[in-house]
Amino acid sequence: LLFIYFGLPVLGVKLDPVTAGIVALGLNSAAYQAEIFRSALKAIPEEQVLAAESLGMSTLQTYRYVVLPQAFRVAIPSLINEAVTLIKDSSLASVIGVVELTRRGEYLVAITFKPLEVFLAVALVYFIICYTISKTSKVFEKKLKIPGYRE
Repeated sequence: LLFIYFGLPVLGVKLDPVTAGIVALGLNSAAYQAEIFRSALKAIPEEQVLAAESLGMSTLQTYRYVVLPQAFRVAIPSLINEAVTLIKDSSLASVIGVVELTRRGEYLVAITFKPLEVFLAVALVYFIICYTISKTSKVFEKKLKIPGYRE
């Protein structure tokens, strides 16, 4: 985050704080998501691909109908975890001047002089957002679960 906001201007690329925050958090999250999808694809047994090939499916059909649906189901918990982490990491953007939830909390503390109450409220909002996403993911996991498969 700091490299993108403070380092890129040295190379002649000037980004406003919001754009720098989005780019930095997006690049960081993209690296984790790539690993999530890579490991989800590796989790599908090779026998599945061989079975699809023996049925005469092309590589595209094998991935579309056999591998990707299973890999998506495997990746859901990790993707939800990454989404929650990204929400929590967004508070780091306040370091470069992005006005988000944590920065708003700092403004309120400066006005009210009640840091405990304000930051407890900020923490509660973060908790509610992350808890809602986590519980919603459980619904998706149950809905997409294949009975008897890897229980």
